Amino acid sequence: MALDAATLALTAAELKTTLADAKIAKLFEPTRDELVITLRTRTETYSLLLSARSGSARVCLTEESFENPETPPSFCMLMRKHLTGGRLLDVRMEPGDRIVYFEFQCTNEMGDLVRNILCAELMGRYSNLVLVQDGRIIDALKRVDFDDSEVRQLLPGLAYTLPPKPARPDFLETSAASIVAAACEKDLPVAQALGKTVAGVGPVVVREAVCRALGETPALACDLTAEEKAKLAAAIDALKDEHAHGGTPTAVRLPQADGAPKPVEFSFFVPQQYGSEAILTQYPSYSEMLEDYYATKDLSLIHIS
Repeated sequence: MALDAATLALTAAELKTTLADAKIAKLFEPTRDELVITLRTRTETYSLLLSARSGSARVCLTEESFENPETPPSFCMLMRKHLTGGRLLDVRMEPGDRIVYFEFQCTNEMGDLVRNILCAELMGRYSNLVLVQDGRIIDALKRVDFDDSEVRQLLPGLAYTLPPKPARPDFLETSAASIVAAACEKDLPVAQALGKTVAGVGPVVVREAVCRALGETPALACDLTAEEKAKLAAAIDALKDEHAHGGTPTAVRLPQADGAPKPVEFSFFVPQQYGSEAILTQYPSYSEMLEDYYATKDLSLIHIS
């Protein structure tokens, strides 16, 4: 399960509220794909994990203890130079995309106030962390040159540009009626048709809409009746309404005959699609959901190996 834009948006909003006006105290790079930032508010101290690891890219608060290398990597040293002591001004999402911007007010070597933006791009194997000032890249955790990509380079001094966006409209910004109408033009199973119609949500979301509206069905989208289309639109609206009200961070595990339950999914709603055997865990925050889900997932992979 990858962190989709819909769940990431709620995670980012949560971080913005929790970390409002926090200042950076420490920065570490415990692994080559992860950055941990210690931030202090007036009353609390938090550890913010930014992971660009392809199988578990995420941003969340963490209580995990990390072993840090004796010699900080060069990217970590650069982050410390530009961000240490910085005050968090804003946390915001790139609409419909899996990019979170952490904007800090910092002091440069000349003593002037500057705004540095740490861009967490959480896009599978293309996940990255990019530090930007005045629209130009200071550096990236994973530099991308012209040999790596002819479309988009991430190198110091270049202008920071966004990756290409999918041609499909954003699930959260498109009316349910329009989504259903477009999906029902496709000669595909309903959930698959929905997935090829919209962007911004993972397969679990479109499967849930179908489950709530139609149950388990082999029907093709193009064969739905008017009544079934209305039910599907209502289910989509219900999911969008849940998201608009903050949702319910929930992870799904399935029992295994030869071991501990296997983590299979998480999202912003309590899913019905997995049936009565599924173990559903609801969390008080998205950070706690993500940390627990990936910790359990890592343990299960160790068990398998």
